[in-house]
Amino acid sequence: GEWVQLSNTSYLIPEGAKNLVLYVETDDGTNSFFVDDIVGALDGVEVEGAGKPEPTTEPEPEPIVVTPGDVNDDGEIDIFDLALAKRGVVNGFADEKQEKAADMDESGKAEVADLIALTKRIHGIQ
Repeated sequence: GEWVQLSNTSYLIPEGAKNLVLYVETDDGTNSFFVDDIVGALDGVEVEGAGKPEPTTEPEPEPIVVTPGDVNDDGEIDIFDLALAKRGVVNGFADEKQEKAADMDESGKAEVADLIALTKRIHGIQ
């Protein structure tokens, strides 16, 4: 949804070049974009365009990595995790990491079904 101008002011088209082809490539990923305009100019000619993007000042947040069921993040899945998960479902979680760990079915929300799944996991019930 944003426009950006890409440029390479040091590229020189070889003298006598014919049938030129421009190839646009991106790194691996799911990025998609459109090229609306391509301009070649003589050395020293500045082409007006969208300009360069402003650098972002905030770094990307680190993803929250949890072990499902380890609500207190102590490396063990036990009754203490279940107690903390129950408290979180009833009264709200202290933070996003706890809620994500309590979300056993990874539905995006910790709820009663997750408490049941955590209870079964602690007791070794499938």
